[in-house]
Amino acid sequence: MKKIICKKHGKEAKEIVLPTYEYVPGMALQNVKAYECPVGKELIFTPEQVEKTESRHDIKKHKFADAYFTHLEL
Repeated sequence: MKKIICKKHGKEAKEIVLPTYEYVPGMALQNVKAYECPVGKELIFTPEQVEKTESRHDIKKHKFADAYFTHLEL
Protein backbone atom coordinates (compact mmCIF):
# COMPACT_ATOMS: atom_id res chain seq x y z
CA MET A 1 0.00 0.00 0.00
CA LYS A 2 1.30 3.43 -0.90
CA LYS A 3 2.05 5.94 1.81
CA ILE A 4 0.47 9.25 0.78
CA ILE A 5 1.27 12.36 2.83
CA CYS A 6 -0.96 15.46 2.81
CA LYS A 7 1.30 18.36 1.81
CA LYS A 8 -0.84 20.87 3.71
CA HIS A 9 -0.90 19.06 7.08
CA GLY A 10 2.03 16.64 6.81
CA LYS A 11 -0.14 13.71 7.91
CA GLU A 12 -0.53 10.32 6.27
CA ALA A 13 -3.73 10.14 4.25
CA LYS A 14 -6.03 7.15 4.53
CA GLU A 15 -7.33 5.30 1.47
CA ILE A 16 -11.11 5.58 1.19
CA VAL A 17 -13.86 4.79 -1.30
CA LEU A 18 -16.18 7.68 -2.12
CA PRO A 19 -19.74 6.39 -2.58
CA THR A 20 -20.29 9.07 -5.24
CA TYR A 21 -17.95 11.64 -6.75
CA GLU A 22 -18.62 14.22 -9.45
CA TYR A 23 -15.42 14.22 -11.49
CA VAL A 24 -17.31 16.25 -14.08
CA PRO A 25 -20.23 18.39 -12.86
CA GLY A 26 -23.49 16.58 -13.43
CA MET A 27 -21.86 13.17 -14.01
CA ALA A 28 -21.48 11.36 -10.70
CA LEU A 29 -19.36 8.23 -10.52
CA GLN A 30 -19.85 5.59 -7.84
CA ASN A 31 -17.20 3.91 -5.69
CA VAL A 32 -14.23 6.14 -6.53
CA LYS A 33 -10.99 5.38 -4.65
CA ALA A 34 -9.10 8.32 -3.17
CA TYR A 35 -6.97 9.25 -0.17
CA GLU A 36 -8.27 11.56 2.54
CA CYS A 37 -6.27 13.73 4.93
CA PRO A 38 -7.25 12.91 8.52
CA VAL A 39 -6.92 16.57 9.54
CA GLY A 40 -8.47 18.72 6.82
CA LYS A 41 -10.38 15.98 4.97
CA GLU A 42 -8.81 17.08 1.66
CA LEU A 43 -9.05 14.47 -1.08
CA ILE A 44 -5.83 13.32 -2.71
CA PHE A 45 -5.76 11.28 -5.92
CA THR A 46 -2.78 9.32 -7.22
CA PRO A 47 -2.03 9.52 -10.96
CA GLU A 48 -3.40 5.97 -11.30
CA GLN A 49 -6.65 6.95 -9.57
CA VAL A 50 -7.03 9.99 -11.83
CA GLU A 51 -6.46 7.87 -14.93
CA LYS A 52 -9.03 5.30 -13.82
CA THR A 53 -11.57 8.01 -12.97
CA GLU A 54 -11.03 9.69 -16.34
CA SER A 55 -11.51 6.39 -18.17
CA ARG A 56 -14.72 5.73 -16.23
CA HIS A 57 -15.97 9.20 -17.18
CA ASP A 58 -15.22 8.49 -20.86
CA ILE A 59 -17.21 5.26 -20.66
CA LYS A 60 -20.19 7.08 -19.16
CA LYS A 61 -19.90 9.85 -21.78
CA HIS A 62 -19.87 7.34 -24.63
CA LYS A 63 -22.80 5.40 -23.19
CA PHE A 64 -24.76 8.64 -22.86
CA ALA A 65 -23.84 9.72 -26.40
CA ASP A 66 -24.80 6.33 -27.86
CA ALA A 67 -28.16 6.42 -26.08
CA TYR A 68 -28.70 10.01 -27.18
CA PHE A 69 -27.94 9.34 -30.85
CA THR A 70 -30.00 6.15 -30.82
CA HIS A 71 -32.90 8.19 -29.49
CA LEU A 72 -32.47 10.76 -32.28
CA GLU A 73 -32.52 8.08 -34.98
CA LEU A 74 -36.00 6.88 -33.95
